[in-house]
Amino acid sequence: MVKARSDNWRINKSGVMAIEGAQILRSLQKVAGAAGLPKEYKVTFATKAQTSQISFDNKSIVIGAGRLFTDAPMPADKFDVLVGLTLHEVGHQQIRTDMVEREVVSHVMGWETKRQLLFHKFVNIGEDIAIESRIRNNKNLAEYDEALHNWGVNQMRDADPYKLLDVWIEYSLGHKSTTVMSLPPELDEPMQQLVALTGWLRSPTTPYHVDRVAAYENYWKSVEDVVMNPPVPPPPPA
Repeated sequence: MVKARSDNWRINKSGVMAIEGAQILRSLQKVAGAAGLPKEYKVTFATKAQTSQISFDNKSIVIGAGRLFTDAPMPADKFDVLVGLTLHEVGHQQIRTDMVEREVVSHVMGWETKRQLLFHKFVNIGEDIAIESRIRNNKNLAEYDEALHNWGVNQMRDADPYKLLDVWIEYSLGHKSTTVMSLPPELDEPMQQLVALTGWLRSPTTPYHVDRVAAYENYWKSVEDVVMNPPVPPPPPA
């Protein structure tokens, strides 16, 4: 079994949940600072929350550990996942996802709600791909992202082959190609477009936020129809 990376450096631990939570928070704050998070950002550790997120307006990062923080002291393999979550949220600040969001909000003004939501989901997937690639390209951080990925894949259901964005998530972030190989014909070409976008987002140097926005807008045009109006599965055999 591969030794958890944080076993090499995390010293302060406690068997008391409240104290362990405080120790984890201090460790994650140090991780975020070392990864380049500006000092004005506040990192909080939410022991009950199911998701993690960054707020650019409030300059805060919330690391949700509802599915991880069940024991004190926290096992090192789970702590590696928390580090991966922290690095991912810091990554949004580092690649200026806030600037992307600002442009997207302006771009979708006047769109119907469903179209806005799907385009936001499309962009969010792209930003996650760019961040994952950025972290994986740093040999000192890659193992934490791999720990996050392995944990996330265990939570992931198989993608619906008729829902293109779900297939893209499975392919690009789940690193699985099973569903890609069994797509309905209507999704073959749109998926090839997303494979191309994925490769571009994984460039050794993360594309500048202005270029990412332009790419999202351009690639969206080639997949929008099947995302908005997915093909209907054939009826089950009688």
